[in-house]
Amino acid sequence: MNTYLKFTIMLATACLCFAGPDRSPSEAAAHQSESVKARSREETLIANERRLWEALKAKDAVTFNELVAADAALVDARGSLSAAEFLRALADASVSDYSLLDMKVIRISRGAALITYVARGKIVRRGQETASPPHHNATIWAKRRGKWLIVFHQSTPAPLAGQRAG
Repeated sequence: MNTYLKFTIMLATACLCFAGPDRSPSEAAAHQSESVKARSREETLIANERRLWEALKAKDAVTFNELVAADAALVDARGSLSAAEFLRALADASVSDYSLLDMKVIRISRGAALITYVARGKIVRRGQETASPPHHNATIWAKRRGKWLIVFHQSTPAPLAGQRAG
């Protein structure tokens, strides 16, 4: 194959790979509007997840109940707990410090989204503060009557250094 033909094929391939979709101005505006809505939804849900952690730290049951659906399933090493059972379990322990890392929001549908992240923190039990191992977390938020609520949360401890998962 001659050099000119190779160059033409490479150029055509590059144009196809990097060309954006052919949109009318109204389609482009609608796409941009959806993108802005998606960013706004992500920011709202991440802010709500952080509000939940602040409520846990402050043992603020009012805010917890504003953010967690009464019929939510909250799953950790103890098993599946209702929102009320989870709040009762908080009487024995509290979050004294935390950080939420690598937060990602995945849209499930127009009214539902999943947030995944790693939580690191310190827990106080019976006056003793201990560092908790990092936990992998997944929270499903659903929009009910115009308000985002947690309907499911799973927290799984990360394996300690030197241990294999599974």
